[in-house]
Amino acid sequence: MFARVIYITLFVIAALILGYTSYMWHYHDEEFEYAALALVPLIPAVSVYVLSPQINWWWYTKQRTPKVDEKLRVLLEARLPFYQRLSAEDKEKFTVRVTLFIMAKNFVGKVHKEVPEDMKAVIAASAVQLTFGYEEDWLFDEYEQYIIYPHPFPTPQYEAWHITEHFAEDGVILFSAEHLLHGFFEPHRYYQIALHEFANVYLEKHGHSGLPNYGETAWTDFAKISTFTERKLKAYIGLDNVRPEAVGLTLFFTHRQRFAQVLPQAFEKLQRKFG
Repeated sequence: MFARVIYITLFVIAALILGYTSYMWHYHDEEFEYAALALVPLIPAVSVYVLSPQINWWWYTKQRTPKVDEKLRVLLEARLPFYQRLSAEDKEKFTVRVTLFIMAKNFVGKVHKEVPEDMKAVIAASAVQLTFGYEEDWLFDEYEQYIIYPHPFPTPQYEAWHITEHFAEDGVILFSAEHLLHGFFEPHRYYQIALHEFANVYLEKHGHSGLPNYGETAWTDFAKISTFTERKLKAYIGLDNVRPEAVGLTLFFTHRQRFAQVLPQAFEKLQRKFG
């Protein structure tokens, strides 16, 4: 990508300067006074490397539209009902946003260093559909790092083994890979934890303005919409502090038809806001 070309070029220039310095010292017994010049390309190279997600983001959004992987279109068309309902123009907009989201974020695997592209796409698509109606501030800018565990995990914040979490202070969201994929590919059997976590983040940032109030019957209604009772869902996620508002927003996307039947007024509110 654009930033990679820059920092690799600068690193090569610094290496050439240091290499020439070493050559002069070993073979000609001469001190090369300009070895410090290696710092001139080296310092900006490190800076570009650290800031590469932001630099790539600027390049692709300001200079050109990023190339969308055809495999991404196939995945979304086959597996994401939200995408399937979009017009051709909006489908293009959606895939570009997913591509930009992947470029802008840092994905870290806790077993394999390289997170698979389809897993990145699952996370990005879950985020993008939630903020698709926004023309600005749709990228969840506060969260730049996504850590993928192969299975449930404990953290300093929650000692219990769980499958999803966000940590605002560090701008990080964590997922269990197995549960992440199950929820995306089989949302009627497994809860969609990526949507759920982005719903949590959305609610913390934007509050409940324009969203339905589910009241005391929230969990009873959710159990009618899906197979996820309060007890089962909290046990599945591994945490007790599961917000009904986040669950309702998740089910709106994953169980759309049944949601409209059980909670028609809440559905209308969410439809006006999220499409």
